[in-house]
Amino acid sequence: MCDDDFYTKAINTALDAFHFTLPMSVRLTRIGERVPTTLIEQGGAFCDFRGDISLDGTPEVVEYVILIHEDIRSVNEPIEFETGIRYRIQDFFDSIEVEFTKESLFLFSLLHELGHAVVYEKFRRGGTEDKYPILIKPVLSSEDINSKWIDKNGIKYYQYLNIIEAQSDIFALTNFNKIWKILIR
Repeated sequence: MCDDDFYTKAINTALDAFHFTLPMSVRLTRIGERVPTTLIEQGGAFCDFRGDISLDGTPEVVEYVILIHEDIRSVNEPIEFETGIRYRIQDFFDSIEVEFTKESLFLFSLLHELGHAVVYEKFRRGGTEDKYPILIKPVLSSEDINSKWIDKNGIKYYQYLNIIEAQSDIFALTNFNKIWKILIR
């Protein structure tokens, strides 16, 4: 299923399936286009909350913008891809009998980033949006710890220790099959 329109269809289908209180846009970077530094640093996909900071320091988000590359693997170093991406979703894809492809990885990554907006909206409803930036930072940001996790477990530890990253993965895992079935019919 390597239809050039797959990525646009995936974006539109996902955006139609979920409703957000703030405007949401997705900016797709295609193979051959200049890859923004943020995409390289964030592993090929990133949900940016655009807005200002109020005088009391509270974020005032006015829109969500997802930056995503059509080929997530191509913007990751091999070790980053294997320990930071594949380990999280390979077993899931196997369990629902979906092949690990550029397209399935794209959809999972897109849903993960949409999950960040879903989690942020829960913080907004609860009046605690000022806590989101604190919680999104790795709890233990030690390269030594990360290296040991990769060495001993073959994976990065961020998804295990960061509740927002974990919740974003849960959103992607929960919604992947529904959107995938729409896309492949």
